[in-house]
Parts: sequence; C-alpha cells; structure tokens
Amino acid sequence: MPNIDLRDKAVLVVDDQEEAARVLAALLRTMTFRPTVVTSGQAAVVEVARADAAGLPFAVVFLDWRMPQMDGGETARAIQALAIQAPPQLVVVTAYGRDEVFSESPINLIDDVLIKPVSASQLFDTTMRVLGGANDNVSFSILNTHTLEIDLSSIQGARILLVEDNDLNQQVAIDLLQDAGFIVDLAENGQQALQKIQQASFDLVLMDMQMPVMDGLEATMQIRLCPQHANLPIVAMTANAMKIDQERCFSAGMNDHVSKPIEPNYLWSALLRWIKPRPENANKINAPMALENKPFILKSKLELLNVAGLDVSNGLRRVLGKESLYLEMLRKFIHGQSAIVAEVSLALEEKDYSTAERLLHSSKSVAGSIGAAELAELAAELENVIRYRPTDPMCKPMLEAFSSTLVSFLVDLIVALDGVKPSSDEVELQVNNASTVMAVDDTPMNLLLIDRMLKNEFQVITAQNGVEALKILANAPLPQLILLDILMPEMDGYETCRQIKANPALCHIPIIFMSARNEAEDEILGMELGAVDYMTKPLCLPLVLSRVKAHLAMHLSHQAALQDKK
Repeated sequence: MPNIDLRDKAVLVVDDQEEAARVLAALLRTMTFRPTVVTSGQAAVVEVARADAAGLPFAVVFLDWRMPQMDGGETARAIQALAIQAPPQLVVVTAYGRDEVFSESPINLIDDVLIKPVSASQLFDTTMRVLGGANDNVSFSILNTHTLEIDLSSIQGARILLVEDNDLNQQVAIDLLQDAGFIVDLAENGQQALQKIQQASFDLVLMDMQMPVMDGLEATMQIRLCPQHANLPIVAMTANAMKIDQERCFSAGMNDHVSKPIEPNYLWSALLRWIKPRPENANKINAPMALENKPFILKSKLELLNVAGLDVSNGLRRVLGKESLYLEMLRKFIHGQSAIVAEVSLALEEKDYSTAERLLHSSKSVAGSIGAAELAELAAELENVIRYRPTDPMCKPMLEAFSSTLVSFLVDLIVALDGVKPSSDEVELQVNNASTVMAVDDTPMNLLLIDRMLKNEFQVITAQNGVEALKILANAPLPQLILLDILMPEMDGYETCRQIKANPALCHIPIIFMSARNEAEDEILGMELGAVDYMTKPLCLPLVLSRVKAHLAMHLSHQAALQDKK
C-alpha cells in the first residue's frame, strides 16, 4: 500500500471547460479524494485562500494550462504568492506537452505535469508522486486491483432515508446500502421525504437535488424549518461537481455531498462522517466493505457485452462486482432512457427549461452509473447549455447529436443483452436471402433495432408512419412481409392494415403487428383486420427474428403452392 492515506484529502480542479473538470473530478473521487471544481484562475486563488483560512487546505491543485483571463502559469504564481499556512502541490493539466509548460514557468513553480487526455493510472501515479507517496512497486489499484477497506461496523443498522426519483439510481443505492447493513426507506421526491421524516426517525438523509414535485434544495430548507430536525444529517447526491452547486447545497442546509454516479467508497466515507456510532455496535467485528482484491472478471452474459461506449468493468466496480445488479441496471437504463429525447424535446418546445434540465441531469447520472462515459458527457454538455442559455441555437444540434449517440447505444445494448448473433448459416426454415421486410414504426430506435437485427439476412425498408408506408408500397418492388406498429401519427397501424388488405396488389403481404398495447381486444382486432401475428413491445429480438423467418417461410411456401396449381 502507499505510505500515505489518500482518503478524504481535499483537492482543487481548475479548468474553464466544465466537462473536462467534471471528468477529472470524477476520477479523483474514485480515489476517495474530495475534489472541488472552479472554472477560472481567479476563482482558484480565492478558493485556495478560503480553504486554508478555514483549516481545510487543498493538498493538490490541478491547473488547466490554457485558460482565458488568467492562465495556469499566472494562477500558479498567484497561489504561490498567498500568505497561507499549507501551500498546495501544483499539477498542470495540459494538452500542449511538458516542455511547453516548463519552458514558460520558472523553476519550482510547478510540481508536475499531466498530459490530456488523463488516464486514471497517470493521475494516480502523479498524485502519489507530488504527495510524497512511495509508489515504486504499487500499480494504480483503487480503481481496479487493490483492496480499499472501510469498516462500517460502528454504524451498521442505522436508518437512512433515500430521496431519489430515478429508478436506476434507486436500485443501485438501495442495493449497496442494504448489503452494507443499513435500513433503507425510499422517498421519490422532496414532498414524500417531508412526509416520511414526520412519520419516522432517521440517522441520515441521502437527498437528490433535482426531482419533480419538490427538489432536494426546497425539501432540505423545509426540513430545517422544523427545530427537531435541525441536526439531522442531510447529504446531497448530485451529478453536478461545480463549486456553485455545492454552495447551493450548503446554503439550503445540507451537511455534505456525494457525487453521482455513486462511488461506493466515497459514499461509505460520507456515512462514517455523519452517522453517529451506535453503542450496540461497539464490540461488533465485521469484515470491512471493500472492493475485491482482484480485477473484476467478466463472466457469462457480461462477456457478450461488447458495446461501443460501455465500460462494463467500470460499471461493475460501482456496484462492487454484483453482476445480476449490473445487468438489471442495464435493462432499467434501456427502459428509462428510450423516450428521454422525446421528453426533452417536448419540454423545450413548451419552454419548460427546468424539466428539460432535470431530465438531462438524470440521464447524465444513470449513464455514468452503468459506465457509458460518452453519453454522460453529451448529456452534461446539453444540460449546461439549457441551464445557462436555454434559447441558444446550439441546443437543437446538440440534442440531435445526443439523440443519435443514445439511440445507437441503446440498439447495441439491446442486441447484446438479447444475445442476438446474426449468422450466415442456414436455419431450419429455408428463406430466400433476397426477401424484403418492411418495418413501419414512428420510433427511430425501434426501426434501428429491427434493421440491425434483420439486415444480415434480409433487405429492410423502413417507414415512420402509415402514410409513408403506403407511398413506398405504391412503388415496386414489394416487401415479402410487413412489421407494423399500431400507435403512430397521421395514420395508425390499424388503418394502414385496412388499406393494405383492401388493395388487391398488396393484400397478399403478411403483416405482423408490433405494439405496447397488450389487451386481448387489441390483438383480436389486429387479427380480424388480416394480420398473421401480433407481438407485444418491448420487442424480444430473438423472438422477432424467429417469427419473421417462420412467417416468411410459410408465405413463400404458400406462394409456391399457388404457382404449382397454375
């Protein structure tokens, strides 16, 4: 082990690019540092002086080299000129190279340099070096191979109120807390939290900041109005790492904050800081909570999750290697994020910017939790634009970029989870490789899924509503099968089916309905209109592929029989 204790050391991240600062801060949290983020050199100088005066000095300041108004060099000089008790180590973070930094800096101004993009191992090694840690024979391990033990035995059995509206975040937090020996109650918004706090006694509240009905800041201020709850520890859970967001938490009456995505060891440290030791646990000896003393080995279904943009090992680490929990998180991510772009678009159209910001904040958080860093970054960038410049013309192209990346990611993830591996091998049911399938659905993700699933074996044409489908069908060549959604704008699936079956040139084409409507009468109506099958969404990809092949084989066999009769 390194010969210094990294846990809870305060560090400062200085970068005018908020997303770059957030990413670096997230890496530092995984090492159990307590990062503060500022976005200018001037703010960094003020923050260093304030922290030192408060007796909570920063151990290291990570300085971006190229910043407007006051760059990294000027900031470093200003920090060195401060009359403070504990000057921090200064590490420059730059994309320009070490030589440039040292050529522009006097001797002894900078302690070390990190080159962007910064890897976790480089960050760890550099930080250990400037803090004087003996790291010659220690590989970076807090993220992957070394055990970081935290003994929670003194506070196990404490009752915690989790206030969180997102089901994926709820599941992660509840599972981690319960497995660690805590009693957990759930409130899905601030209003529910107020009610639960009046009904029961809690040792600590974990409070999300952005929620519908009542957000975490308002809920905390309401709680603090009650004298009996003046000393109740409230710890914010937020995906915002900026100093201004932390100050809002403290101003509302919160005691501390932990960042999303949740890092277990950082959460344990916060609980130990604020939950009073329980007398009945004084002689209790439990195995400490720890990351496994080995790299996480991907097994069974996780081996198949070769999804671009998904760091499975990182996602597993955040749930302490629990594979079943991680797989359930991925499924909830698919369910919860499939309609997020449409919801954000609607909120922007209605000028409900706070809702759009909250939705993207949640998306950023859950993407980070599963290990989808690129998605989290795109959501964060768009969230910041909507937060500070909601009418900026860049909102639309940024939302389109986020949508494109999200849809592609979801399609890849669904295919991977369903274990669909298209093969050129012939299946039992012989189907003409030149067969064409038409997919009609107003949800782009569903069309992408169907195309991804079928394109290795069939030609696929798509339409986003019934009107568009009929226009395509008016021109040869015709498809051999149609997959038809029911609920669509302009013309729904039922009417589209009626018109297809009423047209002598089209009526022979088999139609399979796809719908989230699963009532018996919906299926009966579909079959009465002439459909050959009815599948309920969300679609099970292997089943869709099997049904398409089966119905195409029967259709082709029927067509061949008709030709023989002629």
